[in-house]
Amino acid sequence: MSDYRWQVLEDARPAIANAFHDDGVVRVEVVAAFPDQSRFGVWLGTRTDADAQRLRTWPSTSERVRELLAAGGFRESDLGGLGVVVQSQESVDREYGGSWFNALR
Repeated sequence: MSDYRWQVLEDARPAIANAFHDDGVVRVEVVAAFPDQSRFGVWLGTRTDADAQRLRTWPSTSERVRELLAAGGFRESDLGGLGVVVQSQESVDREYGGSWFNALR
Protein backbone atom coordinates (compact mmCIF):
# COMPACT_ATOMS: atom_id res chain seq x y z
CA MET A 1 0.00 0.00 0.00
CA SER A 2 2.11 2.86 -1.21
CA ASP A 3 -0.72 5.42 -1.22
CA TYR A 4 -1.18 6.76 2.31
CA ARG A 5 -4.96 6.90 1.87
CA TRP A 6 -5.31 3.12 2.04
CA GLN A 7 -3.86 2.97 5.52
CA VAL A 8 -5.90 5.97 6.70
CA LEU A 9 -9.08 4.34 5.43
CA GLU A 10 -8.30 1.04 7.14
CA ASP A 11 -7.36 2.78 10.38
CA ALA A 12 -10.48 4.99 10.26
CA ARG A 13 -13.01 2.19 9.78
CA PRO A 14 -13.33 1.34 13.50
CA ALA A 15 -13.58 5.04 14.44
CA ILE A 16 -16.33 5.58 11.86
CA ALA A 17 -18.20 2.47 13.04
CA ASN A 18 -17.95 3.63 16.65
CA ALA A 19 -19.05 7.18 15.81
CA PHE A 20 -22.18 5.92 14.06
CA HIS A 21 -22.91 2.87 16.24
CA ASP A 22 -25.74 4.58 18.14
CA ASP A 23 -27.24 5.53 14.77
CA GLY A 24 -27.55 1.90 13.73
CA VAL A 25 -24.32 1.41 11.77
CA VAL A 26 -23.00 -2.13 12.14
CA ARG A 27 -20.37 -2.18 9.36
CA VAL A 28 -18.17 0.19 7.40
CA GLU A 29 -16.90 -0.67 3.93
CA VAL A 30 -14.70 1.32 1.56
CA VAL A 31 -14.51 1.38 -2.21
CA ALA A 32 -11.47 3.02 -3.77
CA ALA A 33 -8.95 2.67 -6.57
CA PHE A 34 -6.02 4.67 -5.21
CA PRO A 35 -3.80 6.04 -6.65
CA ASP A 36 -5.49 5.75 -10.05
CA GLN A 37 -8.72 7.51 -9.10
CA SER A 38 -9.32 10.27 -6.59
CA ARG A 39 -12.98 9.38 -6.02
CA PHE A 40 -13.71 6.92 -3.22
CA GLY A 41 -16.65 5.78 -1.18
CA VAL A 42 -17.30 5.03 2.45
CA TRP A 43 -20.34 2.81 2.94
CA LEU A 44 -22.17 2.84 6.23
CA GLY A 45 -24.05 -0.43 6.73
CA THR A 46 -27.11 -0.58 8.96
CA ARG A 47 -29.32 -3.50 9.90
CA THR A 48 -32.60 -1.92 8.83
CA ASP A 49 -33.96 0.17 5.99
CA ALA A 50 -35.36 2.61 8.56
CA ASP A 51 -31.91 3.26 10.07
CA ALA A 52 -30.43 3.70 6.61
CA GLN A 53 -33.14 6.11 5.52
CA ARG A 54 -32.71 8.20 8.66
CA LEU A 55 -28.93 8.48 8.12
CA ARG A 56 -29.42 9.40 4.46
CA THR A 57 -31.60 12.35 5.40
CA TRP A 58 -29.21 13.80 7.98
CA PRO A 59 -27.09 16.50 6.37
CA SER A 60 -24.35 15.87 8.94
CA THR A 61 -23.70 12.24 7.95
CA SER A 62 -21.21 12.98 5.18
CA GLU A 63 -19.61 15.78 7.18
CA ARG A 64 -19.07 13.47 10.16
CA VAL A 65 -17.33 10.90 7.95
CA ARG A 66 -15.21 13.66 6.40
CA GLU A 67 -14.18 14.92 9.85
CA LEU A 68 -13.24 11.42 11.02
CA LEU A 69 -11.11 10.85 7.93
CA ALA A 70 -9.40 14.21 8.37
CA ALA A 71 -8.73 13.43 12.03
CA GLY A 72 -7.23 10.13 10.91
CA GLY A 73 -4.80 11.79 8.52
CA PHE A 74 -6.59 12.43 5.23
CA ARG A 75 -5.43 15.61 3.58
CA GLU A 76 -8.22 18.10 2.92
CA SER A 77 -7.25 18.14 -0.75
CA ASP A 78 -7.92 14.40 -0.99
CA LEU A 79 -11.34 14.54 0.64
CA GLY A 80 -12.96 16.16 -2.41
CA GLY A 81 -13.42 12.72 -3.94
CA LEU A 82 -15.33 11.34 -0.93
CA GLY A 83 -18.79 9.91 -1.40
CA VAL A 84 -20.78 8.48 1.49
CA VAL A 85 -23.34 5.74 0.88
CA VAL A 86 -25.74 4.34 3.46
CA GLN A 87 -27.01 0.82 2.79
CA SER A 88 -29.01 -1.54 4.98
CA GLN A 89 -28.58 -5.26 5.44
CA GLU A 90 -32.28 -5.55 4.62
CA SER A 91 -31.73 -3.99 1.19
CA VAL A 92 -28.59 -6.06 0.57
CA ASP A 93 -30.56 -9.19 1.41
CA ARG A 94 -33.45 -8.12 -0.83
CA GLU A 95 -31.51 -6.76 -3.82
CA TYR A 96 -28.17 -8.63 -3.75
CA GLY A 97 -28.99 -11.99 -2.21
CA GLY A 98 -27.26 -10.95 1.01
CA SER A 99 -23.91 -10.27 -0.69
CA TRP A 100 -22.16 -7.06 0.35
CA PHE A 101 -19.54 -7.84 -2.27
CA ASN A 102 -22.17 -7.53 -5.01
CA ALA A 103 -23.76 -4.48 -3.41
CA LEU A 104 -20.42 -2.65 -3.34
CA ARG A 105 -19.67 -3.32 -7.02
